[in-house]
Amino acid sequence: MDAESNDRKSGKLCEYASRNPLRIPKITSNLEQRCFKDLRNENFGCVKAVLCIYRKLLSSCKEQMPLFASCLLGIIRALLEQTRQDEMRILGCNALVDFINRHCVLFYLLFLLSNTCCSCLHACLSGHSFLHNFPILLI
Repeated sequence: MDAESNDRKSGKLCEYASRNPLRIPKITSNLEQRCFKDLRNENFGCVKAVLCIYRKLLSSCKEQMPLFASCLLGIIRALLEQTRQDEMRILGCNALVDFINRHCVLFYLLFLLSNTCCSCLHACLSGHSFLHNFPILLI
């Protein structure tokens, strides 16, 4: 029931954002701050909830993606830099794949490659094999 409630609330937030695109920077800034706080406090359930909201934003606010892409990329980078939490790094990889699959713009792709290849390669070299989600990075 709680998961359904959170899903409904995040859906309503995304509907609000799509109807009020000028509010998206404030919404995503608050989500980003919340995510960083929860990441520091190792409250991973809330981190997952924030990424679920971003996944819905990627679907429902495609035209407004430039308004929240930098916040999402900041969160992804922070997740990929989690050296002690493999689950968070995997979550970051999955979020990156969602971002690339839904809105692959050359500028963002170059940004991603320059800022995340080191983290992904470090993960691969340290024995984690979740880079199969990145066919573009393996080319």
